[in-house]
Amino acid sequence: AEATQALSSVVNEAEHCTHLLEDMLLLARSDAGRAQLAFEPVYLAEIVLEVVARMRVLAKNKLQSLVDFVPDQDLYVVGDSVLLRRLVWTLVDNAIKYTPCEGRIEVAFARNGQAAHLTVSDNGIGIPAALVPHIFDRFLRADPSRGEEDGTGLGLAIAKWIAEAHHATIVAHSVERTGTILEVAFPLGERSRVA
Repeated sequence: AEATQALSSVVNEAEHCTHLLEDMLLLARSDAGRAQLAFEPVYLAEIVLEVVARMRVLAKNKLQSLVDFVPDQDLYVVGDSVLLRRLVWTLVDNAIKYTPCEGRIEVAFARNGQAAHLTVSDNGIGIPAALVPHIFDRFLRADPSRGEEDGTGLGLAIAKWIAEAHHATIVAHSVERTGTILEVAFPLGERSRVA
């Protein structure tokens, strides 16, 4: 049993190091302007629904409510579907990590004027006001001592880079001990149905 536990610990640490190296490589390529993106019309609501469906297991393990609101109309953005999936995953994963058991996370995606807005909100631990302007900085972790969650501090930095690569804006609103809202506004693609 002790050997199994030790092996499990080594495997977990190896996975953590692999994710860290992959994240650092992605950011290094983006800094050098060498990140390869495959832009095409993407039905982003489909990605949002897919990610939320996969994340329900993690939320369920913490007895959290994970609710999604997706529009009836087709909203397309021009983008890289792999990176957009990673962006949505990162935002929802952060909400699950930093929301206590039995908390609530809402994922909404809807049209607002000429933009498609993705919003992930939670009633989790929130972010101290002084750190909110820096939440997308590399290697920043709001306060590791307040939770047991592992992380590299690169997730939201990568999310910001993905948003900017798609000509989108990403902003954070948070109140400590109340919750956090992360919102991404994407320009609509030409295929989006006119409301």
